[in-house]
Amino acid sequence: MTSHANDDSTNIATLMLDSSANTTLDWADHDAESSMFTSAYTYSNDKYSCMVEFWYAHMVLNYVVFLSGLVCLISRLIPNRYHIHSWSGRVYILAMLWTTAVSLLINNEGLPLAVLVSFAAVMGGLTLGWVVIVIHKQRITTQATQLVQTQLMEQQTRILLKKNENEKENENEKIDDTTTRIDLNTMLNDATQEIVNSKTFVQRFFSLKSLHGIVFFVSWMQISGRIFNDGNDGTAFSCRSFPVYKPIEAGHIPDAAFVEAATSNIVTLLPVHDPHWDALPWSNGPVSWSLLIILASAIVAVVGGIFFSCFFACRATKSTPITRQTNDDNKKDSTKEKEEGSNDDNDNTEEVIDRN
Repeated sequence: MTSHANDDSTNIATLMLDSSANTTLDWADHDAESSMFTSAYTYSNDKYSCMVEFWYAHMVLNYVVFLSGLVCLISRLIPNRYHIHSWSGRVYILAMLWTTAVSLLINNEGLPLAVLVSFAAVMGGLTLGWVVIVIHKQRITTQATQLVQTQLMEQQTRILLKKNENEKENENEKIDDTTTRIDLNTMLNDATQEIVNSKTFVQRFFSLKSLHGIVFFVSWMQISGRIFNDGNDGTAFSCRSFPVYKPIEAGHIPDAAFVEAATSNIVTLLPVHDPHWDALPWSNGPVSWSLLIILASAIVAVVGGIFFSCFFACRATKSTPITRQTNDDNKKDSTKEKEEGSNDDNDNTEEVIDRN
């Protein structure tokens, strides 16, 4: 069957490329209002493939990608006091996401292979760079937490020793416990900085953080080079192409279009309106249908949030009395031990008095 289809395609190509044959155009349902006759947008089969406004949005977002990436590079030389590097990185990722989205509506001829390979580096570097920096941060956080935990245990040991010494020297003197007050956030930040500063050149270069910087720089460079060459040769962007059905036998190509191409050397433009529009779920109104789906999704999310909140709140309430009971039991045991100790002291005192 594939061989037969290839033979038909070869025959049609021979017919249409014959210099003595004239190829004509089937305008289908087009009229003077068709986007075929405007450079502002392209609309076929009830779908948009190009809108000039989205090209300007695409270029603005590309400059945001360029500038945020530049800030990421420069901010590495500045102490990360205000988290400039982290926030500029987030702006970079969001701008890349949106510029990719709006590029779906600036389609004319597609993309050269060289640009596709470049974009593969953009998205590959973005993906790998984000994943490795998340892993790197998790490792650093774990190390910093362990370091702070060790510091707290040592600090607590020193406090207890000092307290015992003070109690032996003067039992009536009030112990100053201000040394037990700690700033956990500051300790974690200091521990993180200590870990980072302790790394050697080899540890810095051959690290996930270094890999993050390398692949993100590669990703950023692909966009930086393209924003200064928009491919329009100094002219204004326009929606300058319109799709036609290929003169082949394939899915979603009407039989009539293939027959016209094969028998009469006629190429058929895609129609303005989808001939199967009534069968589509949004045929009664695409905007209202989309808003209905969005609203329904939000309602389901809210209801789900209420359910899960109630579920986890109830589960926490059921486990709380057990915790409270355990704490109460511990308090009772502690109080009982103190009372027993006090009674023992009283008994000993009474024994001494009796002996005397």
